[in-house]
Amino acid sequence: MSERISKTIFSVAIIILLSRLLGFVREMVIANVFGTSADYDIYLIAVMLPALAYGVINFASIYFFVPFLSQQQNKENKTNWTVIYPPLNLILLSSFIIMFIIIASAPYIMKIYGSQFSDEKFAQLVLYSRLTSLMVLLGTSEAFMRAFLNVKKIFTFPAGGFIVYNLFCISSIYFLYETFSVGSIIIGVLAGLFFQNIFLLSKIISYKPFKNYSPKIINEYSNALLKLQEL
Repeated sequence: MSERISKTIFSVAIIILLSRLLGFVREMVIANVFGTSADYDIYLIAVMLPALAYGVINFASIYFFVPFLSQQQNKENKTNWTVIYPPLNLILLSSFIIMFIIIASAPYIMKIYGSQFSDEKFAQLVLYSRLTSLMVLLGTSEAFMRAFLNVKKIFTFPAGGFIVYNLFCISSIYFLYETFSVGSIIIGVLAGLFFQNIFLLSKIISYKPFKNYSPKIINEYSNALLKLQEL
C-alpha cells in the first residue's frame, strides 16, 4: 500500500471518527435538553415520514449516482455535465414531488398518529412534518455531490460534511432551544443539511458544474432510470 493511500485512509478514518463522536454528542445534547418530554414526542412523530423518505431517496440516489458517474468517468475521463444533468434533474424533480406530497398530506397522515393531541399540538405536529420534508430535497442534492466527489477519489471532503451537519445541529439546540423548544432540532437539521450541501458544493464548484447547465430531464440515462434498466 502506497504512502499516499495510507494517508488518505488515515485521514478519512479520523474525520469519520470525529463525525461519529459529534453525532453522539448531538444525541446526548438532545437527551439532556428534551428527555422524554411531550414536545419531543411531537417532534419524533412529525419527523417519521420525512425521515423515511429522506433515508430511502438518499441511499437510492447514492446507489444510482456512484456507478453512473463512474461509467461516465471511464468513458470520457472528464466531467460531461450535459449527460449528467438530465438524470440529476429527474431525481431532484422526483424529490421535490415527494416533498410536496408530504406537505400536502401531512394533516391527514398525522391524524393516524396524533389524534390524541389538542388542536394546538396537532397544528404544531403538522407544521413540523411539513418543515422537515425539506430534508428529502436537501438529502438528494447531498447524495449526488457525495457520490461525485467519491468517484473523483476525493474522500475526506464528503466525510467532513457530516461534521458540518452535526456542528449546526448541536449549535442550534444549544442556542435556540429556549426560544423554539424542539423547533430548534428542526432548525439544526435543516441548517446542517443546507450548509453540508454548501460545503460539498464549494469543492465541486472547481469542476464548473453550472457552466453548461440544462434543465432537460430526458436522455438515454434518465429513460433507463425511469424504466429501471441497467445503464
